[in-house]
Amino acid sequence: MSARPLALIGLLAAGLGWTLHAQADSSVAPFRMIGNIYYVGGSDIAIYLIATPDGLLLLDGGYEQNAHRLLTNIRTLGFDPSKVKVLLNSHGHYDHAGALAELKRITGATLYAGRGDSSAL
Repeated sequence: MSARPLALIGLLAAGLGWTLHAQADSSVAPFRMIGNIYYVGGSDIAIYLIATPDGLLLLDGGYEQNAHRLLTNIRTLGFDPSKVKVLLNSHGHYDHAGALAELKRITGATLYAGRGDSSAL
């Protein structure tokens, strides 16, 4: 299965409004939300990991300085960051896209973003 179905799953999840407002503590531990959807962000930005049989999809990347925290959160949940196959950006703001370049470099995942955000990314 190619990365495109994984990207569509992420878009569906985002479109359904599966969001969670994190607690005030910036050291929010990663956790399973429902089914194959995990929260890996902190209190400052919501970031989701979606596990599929074909690999992992990361919805948004958060701030640039948080790339390694996200990787640690993924490992804490028992997943291997090298299995991240898709990075899906909801929009090009730095609080959602800042860490994507570093995450792409480390994981080798394919990055999907809206055409309108390409200049920001």
